Amino acid sequence: MPISEQRIAHLKGCARQAELLAERFGEDSKSAYLAGLFHDLSRDWDDETSRRYALDYGLDVDERELFGGSGLLHGAVSAHLAGKLYGIGDRQILEAIRYHTTCWLDVDRLGAILMIADVTEPGREDKIKERFREMFQKENIFDILIEVLMLKEGYLQKEGIEPHPRQRDAQRMLLERR
Repeated sequence: MPISEQRIAHLKGCARQAELLAERFGEDSKSAYLAGLFHDLSRDWDDETSRRYALDYGLDVDERELFGGSGLLHGAVSAHLAGKLYGIGDRQILEAIRYHTTCWLDVDRLGAILMIADVTEPGREDKIKERFREMFQKENIFDILIEVLMLKEGYLQKEGIEPHPRQRDAQRMLLERR
């Protein structure tokens, strides 16, 4: 399926933002760039196409993801596509792509960087950019990730959507580690 020009702009912006964050926080910038570039390969797919792909390829997804639509499912599908179509074999990159929508308990710095870059890439709306500037004053990547997860939870609740349990578990674990 083709990727829209708007999505391509987001992918490029996210890749560049991830690269900059990786440089700041001592992570491999090439891996961060690749994760950002491929994280939304299937984001524009409709729910049924995403679900069919996940079932056809036997992707390891839970029921909430499978029936939660492409908004939840695109992380797993995009990770699979990144490996299948583009030869990405690095487990850390694929895991960051896989869980960028829900987070996970063992989130590492690359995963945190991708989730932050996805929300803060330069093409995002201006009304939340001031909040990003405040977030980026923090010295710990996981403190910034906590802020991003809280933003995502607030957005989802405003939309009447219950956050995935993995997101809540990861947020709780990160707060406990603080």
